[in-house]
Amino acid sequence: MSIVNTAEYDLCFITFVFLKCSQKNKKLIKLAFLKRNHRKDKSNFQNTIVFLRKNDKNDLI
Repeated sequence: MSIVNTAEYDLCFITFVFLKCSQKNKKLIKLAFLKRNHRKDKSNFQNTIVFLRKNDKNDLI
């Protein structure tokens, strides 16, 4: 059992969510990636991940 890097885990999670989620959440994910790429601060990206984990579990099924 290997320990997964947080960034790798987040990327896997976002990829999975992106494939399964609604169009509205795809826009949120794209926006989070764009903002992350323009700034060194990754808090907005992390907040988007937390939001999706807490609020959109029904979209994943």
